[in-house]
Amino acid sequence: MAKVQSANLKLWVYEGVFGSRTLLPTYTIYKERTSTNDIIVFEVAELIRDYINVSFDGDYDTIKQTVWVEWEVTRVFDDGSSDVVPGQGVAFDGFGYFEQGINPGLSYSLLQTNTVMYVKDGDLARIPVYTGPQGAFKVDYYKGGTLLVTNIFGVSVTSITVDTLDYTVDNNLGTITTDISHVKSQDSNLVTNSIAYGNPDTAIVTGVSGATDVVTINYLTECKYDPSKVSFTNKFGVVQSIYFFKRRDDSVNITKDRFKANTLDFGTSTLSYGTNIPQNKDFNVNGNKSIKLNTGFVSEDFNEVIKELLLSENVWIHEDSNVFPINPKTESLKMKKSVNDKLIDYAIDFDYSFDTINSIR
Repeated sequence: MAKVQSANLKLWVYEGVFGSRTLLPTYTIYKERTSTNDIIVFEVAELIRDYINVSFDGDYDTIKQTVWVEWEVTRVFDDGSSDVVPGQGVAFDGFGYFEQGINPGLSYSLLQTNTVMYVKDGDLARIPVYTGPQGAFKVDYYKGGTLLVTNIFGVSVTSITVDTLDYTVDNNLGTITTDISHVKSQDSNLVTNSIAYGNPDTAIVTGVSGATDVVTINYLTECKYDPSKVSFTNKFGVVQSIYFFKRRDDSVNITKDRFKANTLDFGTSTLSYGTNIPQNKDFNVNGNKSIKLNTGFVSEDFNEVIKELLLSENVWIHEDSNVFPINPKTESLKMKKSVNDKLIDYAIDFDYSFDTINSIR
């Protein structure tokens, strides 16, 4: 059997309408097989990640969090033959844990880890679901066992032929397994934040395979504190929103430089200084606001949500109809368990991701 000698990868990464790639690829990579290996492997995750720019302004319908990826691999074999292996897919900036091994698969349906949600009474529970190939078919919402509404997805899905996202180039001339068999003909964002009115207490997410995820929704009324809403990109690479119901503490950290000024006034006949003029003068003054938020009592499966929040590179807080970027300041946290701690709650520190005095010029 002929062995692969070299491979040339052309990789396109782009947003918008599928198929609108540029003539020239985003990346072109050429590799030759080493004498000790029978395969050639391309590591493209970090290359694709450079083009996933997550953007969220509070409008869940306009979130940017995915990109299209297309590739063509030209393989040359030691018998002089060659072939071209094309492929397409959609990419998320998600992550897996070390214990999951190489290239762990993410969810094709419910795009959040927790199955118990806590929502401020009067707000909508937003459940991120994957509505692309092999994704969620519908979400049924119930209240007290009575079906309120069913959100059905997939009406704008177009069938095309696609290859696997995780691949190697080797000397196998057989058929490559299909990983994605359908993609939307419109936009690269194949994530829907499913909502329903009427305060449903249960949501059942059903995938095209028939598998289901049951999400319990708790609507809480907080009498003493004003709950804070925080959104972040979770391990699946999509925006997820949670609430901190209890005490909020605000603070500001001031930074400045100082110099000792000469305040002498050399008059024509006298030497003096004004007592209203500072001798120790501040300059380069600015500040950074910080907050401490408390979740209130939550279930144990919220541990994973908090961990993903602290590991996230994109976090926002909703304030007065605006969304502002924040950075988790807490770097160490004990994961609580009901068997040890009885009641579970978390206090998380954040810094606002901008100077208090506008320094953008």
